[in-house]
Amino acid sequence: MSLRRFGTIGLILICAAGLAVTLFGMHRSYNYERSILEPLKQDLMRRTDAAAGRIEMSLTPARDAAETMARQLDAMDHPSEEQLLELLRAAITSDPSCYGGTVAFAPNAFDPQRRLYAPYLAKKNGELTFLRIEEAYDYTESEWEWYGRAMAEGSRWSEPYFDTSVGDVMMTTYSAIFHDMGQSSEEGEPRGVVTIDVSMDAIRDIVRSLDLGGMGYAALVSREGKFLYHPDEEIVLSGATILDLATRAGDPKLTTLAGMILDGESGIADHTAPLTGLDSWFVYEPVPTTGWSLIAVFVKEDAPIDTDVLRHWHIAISVAAIVFLSAGLALLLNIVDGGRRRLWACSIAVSLLLLVGIGFIWRVSLEYDSDEDIRGRIVSDMAGLLSFETTSLDRSHERLTEPPIFLPTGLLVDSIRFDGGTDVEVRGYIWQKYDLEIHAGLDRGVTLAGVAAERLGEPHVERVAGADVVRWPFEVSQRVHFENSKYPLMRERFALRLAPRELARTVVLVPDLEAYPVLSPAARPGLDENVYLPGWEVTRTFFELRERMPTTNYGLGASASKEHFPSLYFNIEVRKEFVDTFVSNLVPLIIVGIVVFLVLLIIEREEDRIMLMRTGTGFNLSICGTLLFVAVFSHIGARQKIAAQEIIYLEYFYIVMYFAILWVAVNSILFVRWPASKFIQYDKNLLPKVLFWPVTLGALWLMTIGTFY
Repeated sequence: MSLRRFGTIGLILICAAGLAVTLFGMHRSYNYERSILEPLKQDLMRRTDAAAGRIEMSLTPARDAAETMARQLDAMDHPSEEQLLELLRAAITSDPSCYGGTVAFAPNAFDPQRRLYAPYLAKKNGELTFLRIEEAYDYTESEWEWYGRAMAEGSRWSEPYFDTSVGDVMMTTYSAIFHDMGQSSEEGEPRGVVTIDVSMDAIRDIVRSLDLGGMGYAALVSREGKFLYHPDEEIVLSGATILDLATRAGDPKLTTLAGMILDGESGIADHTAPLTGLDSWFVYEPVPTTGWSLIAVFVKEDAPIDTDVLRHWHIAISVAAIVFLSAGLALLLNIVDGGRRRLWACSIAVSLLLLVGIGFIWRVSLEYDSDEDIRGRIVSDMAGLLSFETTSLDRSHERLTEPPIFLPTGLLVDSIRFDGGTDVEVRGYIWQKYDLEIHAGLDRGVTLAGVAAERLGEPHVERVAGADVVRWPFEVSQRVHFENSKYPLMRERFALRLAPRELARTVVLVPDLEAYPVLSPAARPGLDENVYLPGWEVTRTFFELRERMPTTNYGLGASASKEHFPSLYFNIEVRKEFVDTFVSNLVPLIIVGIVVFLVLLIIEREEDRIMLMRTGTGFNLSICGTLLFVAVFSHIGARQKIAAQEIIYLEYFYIVMYFAILWVAVNSILFVRWPASKFIQYDKNLLPKVLFWPVTLGALWLMTIGTFY
């Protein structure tokens, strides 16, 4: 078998193997993602459906109380004010969700001498407050839909509204129609409306506590599209509808989605969340009997996917695809037969493929970086926090130990600065909520543990709803260790550990989740939007409860009645900005590579050509020596900027360039001194020239695979 035939068969086999591995890898990767994402989507829809059902159940007592009272009034001919107030008192106190209620009679229906009559009872400071709505405003006017639309359309939930008559409360109202004694809903005109009010604060607490798997946030819209709850409270207060948001954003897809939601449909859709700007799944589900709809937004970045598996498959597919395409191009160009044009065409094509392959691996490594170093429990929703607190209390009860005291603690970072390669300075605010009863007697304060330097400013105390909110400005300097082996394609994480000042009692710091509109890590809760970190991008922030066994009891002695609970960490994840590093380090190296290649192109042995171009072996060696010094000094400068003990990925570019420069210098000598070499002398040194970029980029490609796989 001739050498050319053997080469052709080899290329065919390599091409076939590359194609087979590429197709197999694509199939396995697709099936893996589908096996994770499809059940995940079903789970998200199940969670949203369960959440909608929970909202329905929480509102049922208010609706039932109103309907029961309406039926009681249907059976009463001329109820007295005392009877009405007794019925209202029983209805409002029947369930904590009921905030207030009234019996609003149609004009002159209660007393021909009184046009309007609507006694109202509401909960205020633990007691029932009485007032007369007709003295506050004319409820028959069109702006008060809890009365007008109910009288016209029947029993219903109202749109949210701000009621100043009972203490400036945002509320929604269920209105039930009642009729004259002995008449049904089909007979005659309604005599009035029974209402039960539900505070929007109660609805907000319900929605915020929904179990959404820690992946996003929820919103609740009425049948008219107004937001009953949204993480951005300004949207609720402004009375904006979901269609208004879609129109402002100029988003046709969101407009279509809003239409389906208002039609009472259920489903799931891929879209970019307006609040966070992140790719998300929108899951929407109607709340039965209310006409409302629950919208759960799940951030795709927070999906529980094994990123290591996906990264391995994507890199393997790219390797197989480049092998397949390179071998296929070699076959199409028939390079085994030689030829200057064919060899140059193949060289250029393979070099471009290798560049694409390196860039693809960079993108994959950034998108599917490993999260295996998260050692604790990420707390990113109220349901997860409540589960942790319940489990901790049950454990202390079973072991007969002192129950933990949970202290809500929040943090806002408004400045981050890297000082050198190992220190980070963080500034911002920390606050804690001290319940006047639960936290009475505690030594107030927080410590940022494990930092090189710490400074807490003077505390600011503000009393809010039976609790003291204590806020401190803080500034810390912390020594961090970054894994620099992948520099400049780094995604690193450092954490601030928050510890209670109280040591004598079992105090457990927990995140004050109510202080953050969106808790998805990708939305960066606890980070001021104006934080600027030159050369870095903050990608995620999250609270973590991490087990940590203390190494001392601080001189307080051991106690069998106390046990250790997880510590609270605030994690900040950053990613190195590639463009900055590329310009400052790789661009000079690329220029060196191009100049080295040009030196390779002008290598000649014929005297007339050497004289014409004023080149020669000595000239080539001097240029290579100069370029070597340029690369070395650039390497030293890059190394001085990075505090790393190991060889970093960026250095592979310099190492490869050193060998490339050395090879050009050696080739310049061999071309003159070794005329018998077929490889060196073929077509006037053609093979070293056409192989320069494929070999150089191929070496970088292999090192990239080894670093990021």
